[in-house]
This record gives sequence, structure tokens and C-alpha cells, in this order.
Amino acid sequence: MSSPDDTRRYDLLTPNVVKKDGYEIGIIREFDFSSQLQRMSVVVKPLDIPGMIMYAKGAPEKIRLLCHYVPDDFDRRLDSFTVIFSCLIYSLIYHVCCKRLQ
Repeated sequence: MSSPDDTRRYDLLTPNVVKKDGYEIGIIREFDFSSQLQRMSVVVKPLDIPGMIMYAKGAPEKIRLLCHYVPDDFDRRLDSFTVIFSCLIYSLIYHVCCKRLQ
């Protein structure tokens, strides 16, 4: 677990900032798609709240391994989209990290 001092070094970064509808997010780090991991990730810093957020998207069977909780009907729902409807499915997760105590 990180302490508040661990995140001070990120204050000196000048991230790319995305602005949309009055909401601003600094992009701290992007991890390109990896065919081995079957996912891509990005770490962002919302400029209006403390801490950072990590987002990842990729193959559902790989993303589920990163989750602490997966709904009981996850496999059934995934099968219904992939087998019955022939859809290509991507999973998306997020995790609030490096949260500072105010």
C-alpha cells in the first residue's frame, strides 16, 4: 500500500490533459495492447480529485483474473453474447490507486 509521500513524485509530471464537458483528466501512463496479456491499460489523474485511476480493457477471460469480484452469472452472460449473438466482447475495469489522505 502506498503512503501519501509515495505519490508526491507524480505532482511534478506534466501529463497530457483531456478536457470534455468541464471535466479534466491527466494521462499519466499508457500501456499499449499486449497480445501476450490480451489487454491494454492507462493510468490517469482526474484533476478535480485526489489520487489516480487505472483503467484496463481486453479479453474478458484475462480481465476477470485482475478482479476481486466477478458476478456469479459472468460466464453465462459472456456466453450469451459470444455464442448466441456472435459478438466480440471487451471487458473494462478500473481501480482507484494512490489515493491521498486529505
